[in-house]
Amino acid sequence: MPDHSPDASGSRTPAVQPNTDDMSVIDVMKSLVLDPKGIVFLGDDGVLRSIDGERKTVIDARGLSPAQIKEYFEPFQSEAGWGIKATDGRGVSRKYMFHPAEGLLPPKVTPEERAETLRYNEQLRREGVTCDVPKPSGGK
Repeated sequence: MPDHSPDASGSRTPAVQPNTDDMSVIDVMKSLVLDPKGIVFLGDDGVLRSIDGERKTVIDARGLSPAQIKEYFEPFQSEAGWGIKATDGRGVSRKYMFHPAEGLLPPKVTPEERAETLRYNEQLRREGVTCDVPKPSGGK
């Protein structure tokens, strides 16, 4: 688990990213410190971030390699994310991993958006639609 104790400046940002090059993207996700009400989000900069429920604070972050980014999008089997597949998040500084540029983090979902999603999911459930994300090829 990363050391998140404050440094001399009061920052809780770990100084060095753990080496995750030989890990599957699932294992990288499992290694993140999480907020129970938060989300895990892959930014356009190639950084996988654990974000609090308010979508304001980065709890933990890892820069992904191009191969890990490709693996992240593989289950979706679509063109989504093609623009960042060539990105290498390992080159992003620790400062910007934990304090990304304005607009990079996703906005908090409004109560109306959440209610609409729940209604849609319930409709799909009634229709017998299930969500089973396939495992990445290679058995990881």
